[in-house]
This record gives sequence, C-alpha cells and structure tokens, in this order.
Amino acid sequence: RPLLGQFDRGDRTCIGVFPGQPLEDPYSLNVVDICPVGALTSRDFRFQVRSWFLKSADSVCPGCARGCSTKVQHHENKVSRILPRDNEWVNQGWMCDEGRLTYRRIHDSETQLTQPHLRDEEGNYVPISWTEAAAKLADLLGDYLEESDGTLGLSLSAQLTTEGATAFVELAEQML
Repeated sequence: RPLLGQFDRGDRTCIGVFPGQPLEDPYSLNVVDICPVGALTSRDFRFQVRSWFLKSADSVCPGCARGCSTKVQHHENKVSRILPRDNEWVNQGWMCDEGRLTYRRIHDSETQLTQPHLRDEEGNYVPISWTEAAAKLADLLGDYLEESDGTLGLSLSAQLTTEGATAFVELAEQML
C-alpha cells in the first residue's frame, strides 16, 4: 500500500501522507535518504546541527544481529545521527528506524553506566571506584585462571558497539 503521495500539481506539488494514514513503517526514515531535494527530514535530527559541520566514521549498527553498515555522524564529541552505508551484501543502503535511533542510548544518562558498581549483601548495586573495580575483576578472574588449563573464554553481546568491544578487549588484555 502506498504511504506517500504527491498532492496538487506543478510548482504547488507537495509530498505528504494520505489522510488518516500516518507514515508508520519500520523503515520510514529511509524517505530522508531518497528525497532528491532534502525537503523530507527527520524530526529527530532537524535543527540540531548543520550537516556540513558533521564528521563521519564508518561503523556497524549495534541495533540487531544483521549488522548494517553505517556512517556515524558526530559533532563536538556528540553523535548526531546514524545513516546507512552502502553494502551490497548486508543492507544495500537501507536501514531500519530502530537502528537509526540507537545513538540516543549513547547520551542517555538513565541507561549509561559511567561508574562501576558492585552488588551488596541485599542485592543492591553500590558505586565503587575504578581501582576497586579493577582489583575485584582481577580477583574474580584470577581464580578461574588458576584452576583452568590457561584458557578462559570471554563472550560479548551483539548489542555492543565496536568501541565497547575494543574497550572490553583492552581490559581483558590488561587484566589477563
């Protein structure tokens, strides 16, 4: 079923949605990429920063297991948007809305851990220092290394960003 239409004629032509049918589709934000004149924009990004101020880095979307090829666009140490990057074998230049909006979690103070925590006797998480966290981790992993044949398996989530995975590997190399 068509979601967008052209209304009026000639120089008065407008692109819009059909009455009573909102543009609700898991891939609806792709219209921003296919608009030839840039008139269709994302409310999430509009008026946040000028697009020519953005720097771009190639990445992979952490939103699901598909791993769409993306461009992470940022300005002054803040991720502003995530766009699809052409990859014929994975996403062919398309990207779901959920993946485009995963960058919101990066700057969400409610979901980001900025300090290590340790569970107390009642089961509550209590903030601890980075030094205490490193010592506790070394203590916990040290027990497993002493009892094993010298190998230890570590696993990562598919939801982890490339930067998070790199930090995890660096931590594992330092601790082990």
